[in-house]
Amino acid sequence: MATILLVNDEKILRTLIAAGLRRSGHRVLEAGSAGRALPLAARRKVDLLITELRLPGCSGLELTSRLRESSPEAAVLFLSRSPYPQRLERKARRNGCPVIREPFDVADLLGEVAALLPRPSSLRKPPSSKTVERPESVRRSR
Repeated sequence: MATILLVNDEKILRTLIAAGLRRSGHRVLEAGSAGRALPLAARRKVDLLITELRLPGCSGLELTSRLRESSPEAAVLFLSRSPYPQRLERKARRNGCPVIREPFDVADLLGEVAALLPRPSSLRKPPSSKTVERPESVRRSR
């Protein structure tokens, strides 16, 4: 189970995203601003930060930089609702962080989350050591 810090100043959207993440088995810490997010991150290891590129008082890029002081391994996924996001989005992508533009489908967001988080070793399939048998119909034709 990953710990995800979700920072979004729109409470309804934050609640909707958090519900989807929790249904997928993640622990979700919610904050409406960077000022509220940083104390949460200081108390726990964060595996993934999901944040708006533009936040009141602090950009998502600045929040990412500050979060990485306490959780340097945390992955980051940015959300963007700006009609003119190109400059911030380019900067985020240059730093290796994906950006999802709003509006988006929660299923698409969950797919991005799954791609960013490492799979637990208990879910990884071990290499197959058994031999593959040919179906009966293939064996008879020889």
